[in-house]
Amino acid sequence: TTPYPDGIHPCRLPEDAVAYNKIALEVMKKHDVVVNDLYTASLPHLKTWQREKNVHFNPDGRQALAKLVAKAIADRL
Repeated sequence: TTPYPDGIHPCRLPEDAVAYNKIALEVMKKHDVVVNDLYTASLPHLKTWQREKNVHFNPDGRQALAKLVAKAIADRL
């Protein structure tokens, strides 16, 4: 999952995203599944990509994440 900003409703704790991703990564590695880490990729850009106090991304963020997803797919074709 991508980062959760602090103070959103319904409550999601920012540290939960880290915990969920850690567990998901363990499962994916166990089953040899490729992971596209959008969490880490988005961290340096949250102020410009993510809506304020919202788990969703603004148009610029959605476009940037879409490019990362498309590249990850293209790299594996």
